[in-house]
Amino acid sequence: MALNLEDDVRTQLNRQLQSVNPAIRAQRSSECRVEFERGFDGIVHRLWPHIPSIVAISSGAMQIYKNNLSNRYTKGVPIISPVFAASETGGIVAVNLTGHMPDDHLVIHPGTGFFEFIPVGEGWDGAETLFLEQLELGKDYELVLSTQVTGLLRYRMYDVFKVTGFYYQVPILEYRFRHNMMLDGVGERVTEDHIVEAITAAVSLWNETIVRDYMVISSTTLSDAVDSSENTQNYRYVWFIEATRTLKSEDGQDLEKSLQKVSQDYLRFRTLGTIESIDLRQVPLGFFARYKSKVLDLNKLTFSGQFKMPRILSNPDRIVLVHSLYSDELNLI
Repeated sequence: MALNLEDDVRTQLNRQLQSVNPAIRAQRSSECRVEFERGFDGIVHRLWPHIPSIVAISSGAMQIYKNNLSNRYTKGVPIISPVFAASETGGIVAVNLTGHMPDDHLVIHPGTGFFEFIPVGEGWDGAETLFLEQLELGKDYELVLSTQVTGLLRYRMYDVFKVTGFYYQVPILEYRFRHNMMLDGVGERVTEDHIVEAITAAVSLWNETIVRDYMVISSTTLSDAVDSSENTQNYRYVWFIEATRTLKSEDGQDLEKSLQKVSQDYLRFRTLGTIESIDLRQVPLGFFARYKSKVLDLNKLTFSGQFKMPRILSNPDRIVLVHSLYSDELNLI
């Protein structure tokens, strides 16, 4: 099976592989071939039996990637998010204290900046910010960060965290969602967190199905960004999903029920008939990789490692790109 690598990455990898002693390389190739023939369940631990953990961003919108790996390839190997970093601070904002908290929980590093928090539900304009010692257990807050790395600057981070406990007197936080990623066409306030929870629950019902990536766009936002051929009469959520098998109408019903369960607002507006049932659009394998490649081509200042797939898309230019890629795929069928 060929790997889809960029030319410079492939060249560098081949150069490093060729520098290894040929006998050792042949022996390792034979070991890998034996393990591959046994299948890929738990392959990481079988190839590297002493691996202690895998470091990756594994919370929020990234949770689907962690689940896909943990359910098959990395069985028995913990995937942890050791830090929450921000380019605004030039480094670490919060850290995971392994052994003291769950893998995706973080404790603020007070020395990296000046921290303020806006209680979720209060607007930015005129909102009274709270300090670390004022945060309450179980509540959600949006992070505001002031730093002196590049001058005395105050940033609204848009990242929302839930206080899950305290390490001595410092709050322990769980990442929830991006505050500026929300579906609110009729006042329903469905967040990125709701979307992640809904698809996670639905996928658990889809036996042996791997959802590689997904994205949600409201029908009104989609029609505004493209053309009138999109249905503008009924407000609904359009889900673009990349999966390893053909999705059926029953799968869409599972997703619909899951979203109603995790969001009371969505359930209420669905019951009133203000929001119609979801529009499930399956995209071919590799669709979101092509989308990412196009976005990076358009924005040369963004590195591949900085890119995060948006679970709720509202940027008109990006919506046009998604619609164009989707239309191109339909024309190839």
